[in-house]
Formats: sequence, structure tokens, C-alpha cells
Amino acid sequence: MWLSLLFGRFASLMYVKYRRMDNLFSQKNVLLELRIPEEGIYRAPAAMEAVFSSLNIGGGEGTWYTKYIKGGTRPQWSFEIVSFGGDVRFYVRTREAFRRGVEQFIIAQYPGIEIIESEDYSRLRNPSHEGFSMSAYEYDIKGDIGIPIKSHIDHNLSYVNAPSSAGTQNAVPAQIDPLAQMISIFTGLQSKEQLWIQFVVRQSKWEHFGKGTDYSLAKYIGEKVKEEKEEMKKQLYARKKSKPLFDVGIRAIYSVPTDAQKSGSVPGLLANIFNSFKDDRFSNIGLNGGEFSAKFTGDPWEDRKGEVKSHLMEEAVEAYRLRSFYHPPVRNEFCILNAEELATLYHIPFWRITDSKVNATPPLNLPR
Repeated sequence: MWLSLLFGRFASLMYVKYRRMDNLFSQKNVLLELRIPEEGIYRAPAAMEAVFSSLNIGGGEGTWYTKYIKGGTRPQWSFEIVSFGGDVRFYVRTREAFRRGVEQFIIAQYPGIEIIESEDYSRLRNPSHEGFSMSAYEYDIKGDIGIPIKSHIDHNLSYVNAPSSAGTQNAVPAQIDPLAQMISIFTGLQSKEQLWIQFVVRQSKWEHFGKGTDYSLAKYIGEKVKEEKEEMKKQLYARKKSKPLFDVGIRAIYSVPTDAQKSGSVPGLLANIFNSFKDDRFSNIGLNGGEFSAKFTGDPWEDRKGEVKSHLMEEAVEAYRLRSFYHPPVRNEFCILNAEELATLYHIPFWRITDSKVNATPPLNLPR
């Protein structure tokens, strides 16, 4: 009897898994490149927060039949920053059905931006193949998931400086955007290096906790507030749940041909790429030590033939290409961020992105 029940349970789980994979692979997706005009777009990160809030959509799995029999899943988006040898690009991957809405939301907040359909860059190079050196990382919340990270509001980025017609700055204090520090890693790459990072987002419900469909972050925060005596933390808990919540999976891949010139320290910087957002009074984004390159310490005995790492790098590339975090074939750890936090980590820069290479080899034809 028990064997029959176990087999029935296993069969039902495999059926749901198959139906969801079939549903996801049948969806038509499109990759959109966000092209920033040369003169820049002077909009605060709150503009991207408005975009994210508009994309907090939970349809697609409303009834048990839709979710478990048809394999329905709620929509997800992948917001990406990519560097091709120091040339930095911004992308959004969306289901074709949501393309028009995504474009309208972004253009409404960023007048002058150009949005074009793009070929999937992640399929133009396979860094897990022989001839490439590759690192791959995933990231998670470090600290209490109910406490927000330090956001653009805490960084005084509610307003931004825009050059006046006279070429001077408006009377607004100069801002320091931690995203600029992260982007500097992207702009500093050598010509054949590539760096990809993706933020795979969907409306947050109950899955992160796995305690049933009625246990969400809001319920978790309610329990923490009852236990918490420090007023400052109570305010942070309230702030976390006051805005639309998203499940967010963060993954990054760095690659370079083995015979090409390298920047040298990029893999190490990539492991700590969110340090510029760090503040011990808040939660922080840090490395998920259980995935991909973070599994290895460099000891010679842990993977003598390199077969384990090679297999993991292949998995990382495939996961990145599928933008997969929440359903098979790839289900990995993800965090919960509200729209304000998410816009802090990903927004259209209000500052000019310039080439920050400081150790580049000078041209051979320079005058003596």
C-alpha cells in the first residue's frame, strides 16, 4: 500500500514537472536591447522602480487545473547587463505576449531610449567549451530576508543631476550611485573578454519558504515584527513589504579565450561584485557558496582532471541561456526583493558610461 502511495506521489510530481517544462519551452520569448542615447537619460532609479512595479504580474497559474494539469507558470523577466570587451549593453528578456507592455513601461519612464529586438548573445559564444576560461556565480541575500538592502533612496538618488544648457550642474548635491562601481568592472574588460549578469524576476508568492501557499514574506515579516524590540528594525521590516515583492535569481558568467589578453582580477571581482551596495545596517547581496565556481577553493585534489568543473560550467551556461531559476530543468536558490531594492541593482544609468581601462596596452603607433 505504502509503495503504491509513494509511486503515485512520484508519478504526479514528474507529471507536473513535465507539463511545466513543456509549457515553458513552448513560450516564445524575445530579447530586447535598451539603447541609451549618447546624451544620456537623466532619470532617477525611481523610474526603473515604476517599471518593475508595473511588471508585478501573477497570472498564468490561477487555478489548480491551470497550474498542475496544464503546467501554467506566472510570467518572468530577465533584466541583463552585458559587457563585450568593455562595450556595455542593457537587455530585457520577456515573453512575446508581454513585449508591447514592457516596451511601453520603459519608454514611459525613459523618453528617448531606443528598444530593439536582439539576437541572444549568450548563444553566440559557449564559454564552457575548450579554448575558453570561464567563471560562473550565483548570488543570494546575506542576512535577514525580511530586512531590505540599502536602496537608492538611502543613497540619496531620489533626484539626479542633469547638465544645464550652460554646461553647469543644477543645484542638487552630487550623487554616488553604487551601480557605477559595478559597471566599472564591465567597462574595464579587454577586447575578447565577456561578462554577463542576469536578474531573473517574477512576482513573489510562497515558494521561497516552502511552508504552504498561505506562508509568504508578509507573514514571515509579521512574525518577526512581533518578536522584534528594536524600533529601527521594525521600520525596515515594514519598508520591505510596503512595495511590490519579487523573487529574484541573480547569475553571472565571465569568459575569455585562453590565449587572449585578460584583465586578471575579474573572477575575484565578480565574486564580490555587489560589495559597493553593502551596508551592515541592512541585508546585503552576496555569493551563493553552493553553486558553480564558488564550489571550488583552488586546492589541487578537489578536481584533479577538471571534469567536475567542466560539467558545472556547462550547466551554468545552459541555465543562463534558459533564464531558469524557478522551474526545471534548473531550480536554484533565489532571494526576495521589493521593487525599490530591485531598481537599486538594475536601472538605466543617469551618468555617462565611459571606458575605464587603466592598464590597456598603448597603440604601437604613438608618437615618440
